[in-house]
Amino acid sequence: MPITASEDDDLPYEEEIIRNPYSVKCWMRYIEFKQNGSKTTLNMIYERALKELPGRYWYCLCYSKCLKNQSAVQFL
Repeated sequence: MPITASEDDDLPYEEEIIRNPYSVKCWMRYIEFKQNGSKTTLNMIYERALKELPGRYWYCLCYSKCLKNQSAVQFL
């Protein structure tokens, strides 16, 4: 998996994901780190996590809630 860090601060998270691509904990740390950043970037990270961990219902639920919250904020 190539590193796709959009900022220098992302590099430790990207490196950790390369070492442990199937670790839920690694992905969640990265998602939590990017929670207040760009919606596009956050969505990209969720989608990458879902690609690596396709059977994780919990990720689908979290991502679904994230998208719902983004839609609600957009229409305020």
